[in-house]
Amino acid sequence: QPMMKVTDDSGAVDTTCFEAIYLGIGYVPSKAQQDWRHTTLGPKFGLFYTLFKCCYFQKEAAVEGKLTLWTDDSESPIVIEEEFYWIVICERSPYTGALAEDEMWISYLTLEKTPGFGRLVSAFTPPFEFMSGLTNLMENHVKVKRMTFEKKEGGIGMCMDGDPIMAGKVLSVRHMKSVWNIVGDRKFPEKVDD
Repeated sequence: QPMMKVTDDSGAVDTTCFEAIYLGIGYVPSKAQQDWRHTTLGPKFGLFYTLFKCCYFQKEAAVEGKLTLWTDDSESPIVIEEEFYWIVICERSPYTGALAEDEMWISYLTLEKTPGFGRLVSAFTPPFEFMSGLTNLMENHVKVKRMTFEKKEGGIGMCMDGDPIMAGKVLSVRHMKSVWNIVGDRKFPEKVDD
């Protein structure tokens, strides 16, 4: 199965990622969950309080910068300079939620095209975004080999494999083909035994 090589321009991030990287709305609630961990109300309250707040006050979660996408090995990338509400980088198909055999996908939603509160909140219902909201909420999905995101100002907050992490001003992610083996059955179970 594939993985993603993740680096930044500051040297603070140099790792691999197996699940997903979230920028914008994906980072802010995960950081809040960490911040609320040792409070009376706890991390789950911090996560949902901040999630609802960011769905209503959308600009608080947005990240402004330049997203550069390479769909193949050519030197002609797709470049989008925008204020993004949500960017998802993952090894899963945004159409099925299934782990892709050898694919990396970027899904994004610009602040300008972000829908209202009700539609946003409905995208975060269980089983979370891949099945319930990602494909019908995102502005675009692009299958890529590598990508960079250069934030207009300051460092990049990202949620990587569930953990909030601060990166430098430029984040780079490269698809790594067939890095690990799945030892379980490749067929997704149709039902769970009682």
